[in-house]
Amino acid sequence: MKQRIITIVAIALLFAGVAHAQQAAFDTNLHYGMTGNTDVEALQEFLTSNGDYTGPITGNFFYLTAVAVKKFQLEQGLPQTGYFGVLSRAAANTIIATQLPAPSAAEVGTSTPATTTTVVPVTTPQITSQPQTTMTNQAPAQPATAVAQAPQFMQAPTPTLNVDKSEVNLAWTTDQAATATLYVDMARHDDWSQLQPLETFDANTNFTAQVDPKRGVWFYAVIITANGQSTVHTGQLPGF
Repeated sequence: MKQRIITIVAIALLFAGVAHAQQAAFDTNLHYGMTGNTDVEALQEFLTSNGDYTGPITGNFFYLTAVAVKKFQLEQGLPQTGYFGVLSRAAANTIIATQLPAPSAAEVGTSTPATTTTVVPVTTPQITSQPQTTMTNQAPAQPATAVAQAPQFMQAPTPTLNVDKSEVNLAWTTDQAATATLYVDMARHDDWSQLQPLETFDANTNFTAQVDPKRGVWFYAVIITANGQSTVHTGQLPGF
């Protein structure tokens, strides 16, 4: 009886581990600057299991996560934008689908009856091995997609001071719907993705922002489409 109880507990723990290992598919675009997001946590866990991410699981999408996404996109032959959009989600979901375990007897509602072994001195029980069948999940064929075009600034962000010089106004338009992120720093950077975002905007074609002016401050307006294509405009805020 004691041995049977131990066996049942071990089987229950095994099924719990398998259920925990299954990861849901990604259905939301994720981008730099998101914080406290459960989908970003799932992305970080996926990138960790895929060998692309070595940072902590925080739910915050900043520099380390963006670098890991770019590494994953390079492995999948996608544009290295750091934006986890439609194409990146499709590639990740394909990998997740191939890693799902085949259903066990317990999962389809069958059970294994308890058996009692009787030792007979004269007869040796014959053990017949059953052939093992390996199930292979094949990744679904990806439909052919058109080459995505990077978004363009129809009107580049040009800074203008308010009358009382208390704020700098920025306004810009794009040729297609895009999300936008505004970064500001004291120095000019070649890699703006390592900066903390000042403001993030939902998908649109018209954007406005107000910035507290400081002498010699640089700004970076980044626009990203749903397919992950991005364009950045760099400028300098007026000082006084």
